[in-house]
Amino acid sequence: WTILIGHVVLSVPFVYLNTKISKYYSIKDIESTINDAISTYINGKIKLGSNIDISDIVYIVKGIDGIKTIDMTSIGFSSGDSKELVQNVDCKSNQYINLKQIIMNTSYED
Repeated sequence: WTILIGHVVLSVPFVYLNTKISKYYSIKDIESTINDAISTYINGKIKLGSNIDISDIVYIVKGIDGIKTIDMTSIGFSSGDSKELVQNVDCKSNQYINLKQIIMNTSYED
């Protein structure tokens, strides 16, 4: 018997995120923590037909020490060359999520 497995198409989201942090934390350290937390979460969902919602990302980021605010008007996913931000990524049964890049703008709260 020969089993043929169809081509798996990748869904490659970019995550866009703007946050304000406490002055007692390092921007570099916070961005590294955010990157690790989001990457671990998304890469843990590598299975065919996965989906992810932006509320999952907000929940993760809000749980990081030092985060004061998240700009909800600038958070979202984008894939490929599209600049349009979407609130969720739904993969088809032959797709899985592969995080390409997290684009962050982190600054200190006034």
